[in-house]
Amino acid sequence: MKTDKILHLLFGFIIAWRLIDINAHWIIALVVVILFGVAKEVYDYKSYGLFDYKDMIATISGGIILLLTQLL
Repeated sequence: MKTDKILHLLFGFIIAWRLIDINAHWIIALVVVILFGVAKEVYDYKSYGLFDYKDMIATISGGIILLLTQLL
């Protein structure tokens, strides 16, 4: 896995972790992580013309991993 994808995964994890840490409901945390993942790729697309779906999926996956560990 490339370093960029690992960073996306890590940031998705951290976003979800901070939201759960302040007692946000897990659905809200998931929606926020999805919004961050999409927003980052829209920003990249507007900045240099590349919308990378794999980066978006990596960000969302980081949040899902954290949320699954909290729900189980």
